[in-house]
Amino acid sequence: MRPLYNRLRENDILTRRYFYPLLSTLPMYCTLPSANPANLPVATEMAQRVLCLPIYPGMIDSDLARIIEALRSPLKNSQTPGQALNTTTIA
Repeated sequence: MRPLYNRLRENDILTRRYFYPLLSTLPMYCTLPSANPANLPVATEMAQRVLCLPIYPGMIDSDLARIIEALRSPLKNSQTPGQALNTTTIA
């Protein structure tokens, strides 16, 4: 995720982790046995991998094109033809 996140930041594209903080890490929940990361492998992984990209009603085409271009290069380089997107590149 870091290479893509850094590339977006270098291009002044503000992103954040979408599922952050994971609710099970908050003080009121973190001591519960069910909040153990070992019990939540998918949620824990997604909290590290999913980014929230900019989106807003006034977004203009040039902003969208800039975001797409910043995403396209590292993602294109991380895939071979026909291969599904490896989201670890994003996260």
